[in-house]
Amino acid sequence: MVLAGVASIDACSAAAPSQGQDAATDTATPDASSPKGTDASTNTPMGASIVLVDQILDSTMLLADDAGAVVFDDVRVCVFDASNQPLTTYAMPDDAPMPFTNYPGVSRGRGADLGSFPVGAVTIDVFSAADLQADATWAQSRSSYTCAAIACAQGGTCRQFGSFDVTLAEGVNVLALGDDATSGHVKIAQAAFADVPFAGAPGELFGTVVNFSGWHDGNEVRALYGDWLNETGTPTTLADPLAPHSAASPQKIATLTTYDDLGLRFDEISGGQPFDHFGQSLDSIAFVSNPNVDPITFYAVRDNFVFALVGDPNDPTSVLQDDGRDVSFDGRGLHVVAIPYATPAFSSADP
Repeated sequence: MVLAGVASIDACSAAAPSQGQDAATDTATPDASSPKGTDASTNTPMGASIVLVDQILDSTMLLADDAGAVVFDDVRVCVFDASNQPLTTYAMPDDAPMPFTNYPGVSRGRGADLGSFPVGAVTIDVFSAADLQADATWAQSRSSYTCAAIACAQGGTCRQFGSFDVTLAEGVNVLALGDDATSGHVKIAQAAFADVPFAGAPGELFGTVVNFSGWHDGNEVRALYGDWLNETGTPTTLADPLAPHSAASPQKIATLTTYDDLGLRFDEISGGQPFDHFGQSLDSIAFVSNPNVDPITFYAVRDNFVFALVGDPNDPTSVLQDDGRDVSFDGRGLHVVAIPYATPAFSSADP
């Protein structure tokens, strides 16, 4: 299922987004009269999780009110329930600084597991990570920048933000923020799938693949694991076809023995035959996803992974520069990001 919406700015409530669409069409109306609650109180059973992907490419597209533009290169999010009660105390992620920065967030072209949430309607408020950089909530001393305090219209600790209404399905919900060229705002796309708890042995890779990039949109695309550069060997088919904004339950991908020669490859199919390819090694995927750790450590978490094809297929920036380890790669070009995630938790109230 795909849900999409266009962000409202400085909104404390948002109109429901369109359902069953791949592109955003509805614009929410800002409403400063409905402030967020100050604490979370819900008996709704858990059973959903959120994996957030940031592929906002043009940070100037989402315009704020008279105060000016909001820069959404890197983001943090607050999640509220249907009663406007915060489900996240602080804007997420908040546990560690982003690579090459001293403040937390999701960098453009990367993703993060935000944890478990109740199944059903939620509101996702998106903030500029740079705008919250003084909020050092990954440290031992928490700040006053709670979600209840910053998700408001004006004054005090209020910060500008975009707001989306999303319905979380049971299982894993991959939410991708991206540009909506038709409206000049930001849209959110959703791919939900039933989770299968990780059951692999050490050294085994389990996961699923989703395509948010628009690469050869409208044509058949196949996702494979194997030789990422050439059509050699016998690759493992991960999705055939790989429908946009959809994902299957995770499966065993491989027993890891090498990180340079093997990886993910995407084939565009024309006339029943591969016509165009894009591939990236496991080593490069790990570096782009988290350059702070080596690939062995990155894949050894013994969690399932979401492998998301993201970025602008028309952007001239190549993720493959410097053997796929280009420190100057800014997340705009076409690439694969991998996000390990924990199995969605269920509350004790759930049977």
